[in-house]
Amino acid sequence: MGSRKNCCSSINYDYSFKILLIGDSGVGKSSLLLSFISNCQHFPQNLSPTIGVDFKIKLLTTGGKRLKLTIWDTAGQERFGTLMSSYYRGTHGIILVYDVTRRETFTNLLKVWAKELELYSTNPDCVKILVGNKVDRDSERAVTVEEGMALAQKHNCLFLECSARTRENVQQLFKELTMKILDIPSLLEKGSTPVKNQILKQKQRLNSWQDGVSGTNCPIKAGSNWTRVFQSKDQIGNFTYFPSINFHKVSGGYGQIRVNNWNVFLVPFAKLEAEFDLLIGDWFVADCKEIRSLVKDSWGIPDVLLMNGNIYQIRVSNVGSVFSFNFRIQNHKMVLVETEGSYTNQITLDSLDVHVGHSYSVLVTANQDEADYYMVASPKLYDTIITNLKQAAQSDARIERSVREHSALMSILHRRPHSTSILLLGMNRWNLTARAAWPKRQVTFNVLNITLTQTFILHGSKAEINGRLRYVVNNVYYLTPDTALKLADHFRNGLPHILELRKPVRSVNNAATYGTSVVTGVHKGWLEIVFKNDHEVMDCWHLDGFGFYVARFGEGEWSPQSHNTYNLYDPVVCLTIQVYPDRWTAVCAFLDIPVMWNLRSQNLQLWYKGQEL
Repeated sequence: MGSRKNCCSSINYDYSFKILLIGDSGVGKSSLLLSFISNCQHFPQNLSPTIGVDFKIKLLTTGGKRLKLTIWDTAGQERFGTLMSSYYRGTHGIILVYDVTRRETFTNLLKVWAKELELYSTNPDCVKILVGNKVDRDSERAVTVEEGMALAQKHNCLFLECSARTRENVQQLFKELTMKILDIPSLLEKGSTPVKNQILKQKQRLNSWQDGVSGTNCPIKAGSNWTRVFQSKDQIGNFTYFPSINFHKVSGGYGQIRVNNWNVFLVPFAKLEAEFDLLIGDWFVADCKEIRSLVKDSWGIPDVLLMNGNIYQIRVSNVGSVFSFNFRIQNHKMVLVETEGSYTNQITLDSLDVHVGHSYSVLVTANQDEADYYMVASPKLYDTIITNLKQAAQSDARIERSVREHSALMSILHRRPHSTSILLLGMNRWNLTARAAWPKRQVTFNVLNITLTQTFILHGSKAEINGRLRYVVNNVYYLTPDTALKLADHFRNGLPHILELRKPVRSVNNAATYGTSVVTGVHKGWLEIVFKNDHEVMDCWHLDGFGFYVARFGEGEWSPQSHNTYNLYDPVVCLTIQVYPDRWTAVCAFLDIPVMWNLRSQNLQLWYKGQEL
């Protein structure tokens, strides 16, 4: 032990944590530690029981900083109990391990180890995580996932199941424990906060350097490449990606990324037979260069709607540029369960409105007679009928007849007023009992008692500047600078002739002007954003880097009295939100990330012609 300590004493590190492994003998504490420390491919079998205590040191380089973990492996035999008491002192994190194939090791956590922890632990803020080991032997399981989660919740612990033998979730175990320790100020020594910040900045949502828009990145030159880091654990759900410049998106430059729950978290619906991704969007026959040249005047409307795949799909994303569409499946009901990483109260629908940039998950039960069924997408609020039909292969005559049968329904649906859609939105609320990306239930994150720090009222409208049609925010057309704003801010602390910080956020300029608008929010304050749509078409807004709570869809003029109508109990959290013509939408966002983010219209024409911040 002495030589091990001396070996590491000359190595610099930024912060040190003491971790303790406890639990019955034979549950795999030593195996978990060896699996975490070692890089060997063949895991040793039949490790000898630990005599007394042992410890190992792991140095981690994260976010450009060095962390030192001193991990103490304790004996599970009763005869070492008196020896163990001193090792609880000064502990930052404790891992309580049981064997999922031996029920007595689970019950002993409550009978023996929880009492010992309460008796000897000197740190009331010590982070605890309950770990079920040996999930590779699932056929021998004696303790269910639900039982483990219930015990963890009862004792305010984190929870994870893993396998030391296959290394499943082992790295995640120590990473989650370490990150949780960093979240508790009393566990951090003076000077440790910068370390925490550097570590957390690895998450994509904490760093706008990789945001992929003109304000934060230089363009990727032809023939070159660029790697985007995507931190998948921060948010579940389905996400779309696309190039943000030069209208490449209209030529099919998009795709989907699916992020599922950890397998130890229960989802708020029954196990699915299968999952499919459905990408639907409007499509122009012309290429992106021609469309880009047309947008300076008027690019008209898209020629068709495209839909990938050919049969049953449950994850639906609007990857288009203009149209909101109504999606439905012939003779089938859909149950809405998730939107953009938030589990919703489950609503049974005949059809679903999906706006530009939005993603939803629906459950479809194949409970009809065996046959071919249409999946239909038709645009909303446009005076034209462009409809996409997908079905299994059948004769041309049957397809033609089916299209005629649906044509009357389509002509009604595409002109259907948005009042029905707004009514459904009022029903679309958070599922408070579900868990998404984190062990805590969604009800843990609520906005009932927040204090609003700022209010932005953003009017999206069109204006004429120097004889040219532009789309503006509070009568300011966003002018993209030659130097990326993030780059300018980094090297010169924001060049005054590039960054314009005094553009209106609660009023509308008398005359439309050009400007590179960068508005300032209060760090760790609650920002209320009221989006007002002065267009005659549907608009959608997206805020990079943050999810926001959707508080209210309203009509007429917004006023401070509108706060009395907000839903702050179970508002759904979204990344993209629609704003209906001549109406407003209010959202609340917590600005805990002090960097520069893009706020824009998702309608590609409006975005391209100036409607962004």
